[in-house]
Amino acid sequence: MAAYTDNPHLPQVSGRRLQNYGGLVTAKGLLAAKLPAWLQSLGARMAHDTAIFGDDAGSNGGSGSGSGSGSATARLPNHVLVNEYEPGEGIMVRG
Repeated sequence: MAAYTDNPHLPQVSGRRLQNYGGLVTAKGLLAAKLPAWLQSLGARMAHDTAIFGDDAGSNGGSGSGSGSGSATARLPNHVLVNEYEPGEGIMVRG
């Protein structure tokens, strides 16, 4: 994924570079844009293999561990955010 995100002119959020695909999230909702083909493929594979995004029946994959159901009706992601983290940084544990 680094090859796709290696761009020195990315916007800064909280001191980290951020790349946004699929539109912008605003206070009024998502201003949608089409995901690039490589992210559509990755999102479809993740949705099929794990059901992490839920399905059209309204269930949700839960904590991200995935059910492995391989549902043919799995929802696909509508946008993707890629954050750059330096060594030792990362997303804090949420409880």
